[in-house]
Amino acid sequence: MKHRSFWALIGLSVLLATPAAQATRMTDPYYFRCDDGAEFSVAYVAEPVIAWLTYEDKAYELKPERTASGTRYVAVDAEGGEVSFWNKGEEALFEMPGQPLRKCRRV
Repeated sequence: MKHRSFWALIGLSVLLATPAAQATRMTDPYYFRCDDGAEFSVAYVAEPVIAWLTYEDKAYELKPERTASGTRYVAVDAEGGEVSFWNKGEEALFEMPGQPLRKCRRV
């Protein structure tokens, strides 16, 4: 996928926006492919806990919501719609505003 340079830029901006005493560490991105062919990537920041999701060359900062099983990450896009991502192991559910819920797997 073509998101590697984008992730380097996101990682750098997160690090620069954080005080040195509380340096933030971002994971390498995880890549997912959905049943309908859609692809996206997710990287996590431990403190504060967030997930950076990249889909169609746009990045979304998702915040965690506890669920009965695993963690669901959500954000509101520029138009007020909800972006959501939930994963457990190698499987994920992904939803963008106005689009159906997608079943995805880590690649």
